Amino acid sequence: MKRIMIKASLAVLCALLSATAIHAQVADLEKYADTKNVTYVYISKLMLRMAGNKSDISVPGVEMQRMLEKMDGIQIVMSKSEKTAQQLNADVRSLVKRDNYEPLMQVDDDGGKVNIYYHQSKKQSTVVMLTTQPVGMLSVFAFTGKFDLEDVMDMMVEESAKE
Repeated sequence: MKRIMIKASLAVLCALLSATAIHAQVADLEKYADTKNVTYVYISKLMLRMAGNKSDISVPGVEMQRMLEKMDGIQIVMSKSEKTAQQLNADVRSLVKRDNYEPLMQVDDDGGKVNIYYHQSKKQSTVVMLTTQPVGMLSVFAFTGKFDLEDVMDMMVEESAKE
């Protein structure tokens, strides 16, 4: 009985530690949840599982259906004011630099920008961050889960092939 309790305690501890590691990667974005002129959305792993194939979750340029099973969560932060967009952009840049995110793609078009960053932690959790920056606004999509760079490239290629 004692062995079972120890194993159960270790399993719970491991689950909590892995959840904390995943959660900590995008904690910088959470402060925008209650910020004026910002729309903040968090979709949990459970909600993603419940949605499954029954919904059409979409992000422009990204094939989401295949990746839903591998995701632990999605955070979306959209600024509606230039001042907030500047602060959010500074926070994203700081996060990218501090946690050594790899830039996967950058597009500059007529004053608008799109960036995609990739980060895989030592615990094998992955964050893919997509930022879109039309003039005076900024949207950040952070996808967290257990996927690798090949999965990320596949979902980008599959969506491009549809267009």
